[in-house]
Amino acid sequence: MSLDYDEYIDLQKTQHQLGCNDECSGEMRLYGPILTRRRTAQMFPDYLKQRDRKSLTRAAKGKKRTWSEANESDDEGTDDDDGLGEATPDANKKQKYLDDDDDDEYLLPATFNREGRLTIDSMEVLASSSNPLAGLKAKSPGRMTVTNAIPGERSKSTNTAMGGIAAWRHARSAKAPNSKRYCLGSKNYYEWCHLHADSLGGSCVELNLVAAHYAVNTYMMIIEAELKGKSGLETEVTAFCSQDDIADWIEYKVFAKGKSAPLLVELIDGRITNFSRSDMSALQGRLKKAGIR
Repeated sequence: MSLDYDEYIDLQKTQHQLGCNDECSGEMRLYGPILTRRRTAQMFPDYLKQRDRKSLTRAAKGKKRTWSEANESDDEGTDDDDGLGEATPDANKKQKYLDDDDDDEYLLPATFNREGRLTIDSMEVLASSSNPLAGLKAKSPGRMTVTNAIPGERSKSTNTAMGGIAAWRHARSAKAPNSKRYCLGSKNYYEWCHLHADSLGGSCVELNLVAAHYAVNTYMMIIEAELKGKSGLETEVTAFCSQDDIADWIEYKVFAKGKSAPLLVELIDGRITNFSRSDMSALQGRLKKAGIR
């Protein structure tokens, strides 16, 4: 439909506005409200973080790829089933694109909203033995005091600290539970997690890092958000691993400074792939009951 200028002015004068109602199939109706649509960033809070991560990564490396190149480089049909074994010469070139650009490292801004990481589905209830930690190797930086972040630690590369490999690659090569290829916008891959959070004074060093699923890291972040700024508290976070640097379980303990009995003990199953708003509310309730929140 098109209008000349005089018709447009006349319609504005007589109808005050131009627009459609919700049932409008295209025709104009008298006094129909103007439709507005929510911005992508409003509907998906994680969108801006992921978009900015991609642009920052590309800017830092001085590289640009066309859409077709990016899609081609993520094609799993040219190498083996998990993308990590023997590959053809063409696949080697494509793998280089993956190594260069498609990793999960991203420097979180100070205004980062952890709720953007929440999933629609709630955390899975998974069967486990009466002693699930038996026989697993423990990894922990020990009992640590909650402090302010160490200047410069936040900008250090976790991949570099862990031998130059992304967590999702390490997890896939070890065939860890629910390990998936990293994909921009996905919430279903492994990340390098600080056991004592960098926001609480933790360091970006091998002893303080472990590969864990995105949902596990989200779980830990919700606890850390409540601990931040509380200098009278200490953490003792231990990863229990059947394979090097991959968490099967994470035991998260919070203590009042100098006390032997923990205020809170959270045992996090490394097999989970979801952590929802209801899971966050339940966790915050436990933190409040423990006197932390």
